[in-house]
Amino acid sequence: MTALPAAVLLALVAAAGTATAADLTMRDYEFVPLEVRASAGRDVTVENAGAALHTVTDKQSRFHVQVSPGLTGTFLAPIDPGTYAFVCAYHPEMTGTLVVGEAKPEIAVRTPAPGGALVLAAGAVAALGFTARR
Repeated sequence: MTALPAAVLLALVAAAGTATAADLTMRDYEFVPLEVRASAGRDVTVENAGAALHTVTDKQSRFHVQVSPGLTGTFLAPIDPGTYAFVCAYHPEMTGTLVVGEAKPEIAVRTPAPGGALVLAAGAVAALGFTARR
């Protein structure tokens, strides 16, 4: 079994604890940015920095999230790559586009229990070029 270099382990652990910024912000009755990019099947984080209640609603009903002022929410990007138009259900002048690309392997790390081993998701092991053994 190949051991992971300490620098890789530290980078993975540091990345696991990092908060992610909003992918899309609703501010003053507009979406910022107007075009959002996401990998297929991944969470898209939405922040409502305005004073009104807003939604991100796909015109074909493939995704929807309602976010109150000052809060954040998430929705899953569709699993099929493509371009998806969305709108705020309460303010139809608010429009934007979600561009969904191919799914990317996810690297996930769980903090080990005392005396336990570092646990990597299968995607992390494959992305780093290692094979899992039982």
